[in-house]
Amino acid sequence: IHPERHSLEGKFLHCIGSVYLAQDKLEEALVTHKKALKIYRKTIGPASPEVGRVLADIGDVLQLQGKYDKSMKKYDEALPIRRAALGAVHSHVADTMYGISVVKFKSGDSAGALECLREAHRIYTACGTSSEISRDTAQLLATLAAEGN
Repeated sequence: IHPERHSLEGKFLHCIGSVYLAQDKLEEALVTHKKALKIYRKTIGPASPEVGRVLADIGDVLQLQGKYDKSMKKYDEALPIRRAALGAVHSHVADTMYGISVVKFKSGDSAGALECLREAHRIYTACGTSSEISRDTAQLLATLAAEGN
């Protein structure tokens, strides 16, 4: 397979990047995800769900590296793509909103983080998602409500 002509190469790289992320090899994950992004954009277009997903994954890696401004830029790029490609009420859109809430919180914007967390929870509830991250979102909101936020 020629990497510049087939999206399957992008999928392989994206999966490898996800394995690196799971192993906490953040720099390797970032490099591999960026290669996948380049291939996806070239082979299936800049507005595809795959592009939105890898952008959000790059945002996750950058967030874990403490690069909050760069992370937010990737989430901001991923969110409209994911909304357009998947619909506004989709668990992957909620996942991106959750990532944005984490970056906002770590950047000192508690009010913005809470707003994004509420939006993520609303989407998870609307689409009936019961994943670990959706349960974490609900639990965190309950904790914040108990504290009066």
